[in-house]
Amino acid sequence: MPERPPALAWEKFARRCYEREQARLNRTRPMTDAEEFAELVNAVVHFEKKYDGTYEETLGANPELSSDEARDAQQWRGLLRSIERRGADA
Repeated sequence: MPERPPALAWEKFARRCYEREQARLNRTRPMTDAEEFAELVNAVVHFEKKYDGTYEETLGANPELSSDEARDAQQWRGLLRSIERRGADA
């Protein structure tokens, strides 16, 4: 089995990939706080449309989730926490 590169090499690789993708999307300047907040809200709206309701009404109320639903639930919760933290910091 091939040896894994050191963590630092992975971080550099991930950073280069991220920077190339940002340049491809013409996002070479940092996002403003308002733009970043809008991205978070848009991602939450995506999940609300996909599951036809709020997190609490849908995935948050379902104890038995498929692997895809569990992944979405984790991402959705993370988005909601990020939005809550921004509200607490304001």
